[in-house]
Amino acid sequence: MYFLIIVAAIAVYVIMTRNKFNELQQMIKNGVSDIGVQSEALDRTLDKLIDIARNGYQKEIEGIAQLTAKDKLDRLLFLGQKYPDLKSIGEYSAIARKSEMLDKNLTAARQLVNGNIREYNTAINNFPGTIVASMFGFKEEAFIDAENYEKNKSLERRNLDLTK
Repeated sequence: MYFLIIVAAIAVYVIMTRNKFNELQQMIKNGVSDIGVQSEALDRTLDKLIDIARNGYQKEIEGIAQLTAKDKLDRLLFLGQKYPDLKSIGEYSAIARKSEMLDKNLTAARQLVNGNIREYNTAINNFPGTIVASMFGFKEEAFIDAENYEKNKSLERRNLDLTK
């Protein structure tokens, strides 16, 4: 009788732990998807800023288009400071503010995903969760960093390269 109770308790624990690992993996996948969507929106707003600035400042813009999103944003905001007449274009200012907001949202989203990754990694590495993790093949995830995110845009978990 006691044996059946112990076996049932272990089975319930294993099922609940496996479900928790699956839930954490889905939170990570969802967060990475959100980052991809926000990153694309930021790229679109930066392209609009470049198009507006290109009209009068072609020489300044030539190199900006080749930069990373964060560097593009910094250079375009600097360009607006350097040339007040550019900043006075209403559309330029509005898109610049939107780009800054998207950049802040991306930073927050990366922090959220990294928090979920930390929680997941902790859960699969703590005893006895590590036993359940090894039984079902749960592997540790690497943290997302801003510098290498561009090459990690693939949203399928098995295709992500978050190790650098």
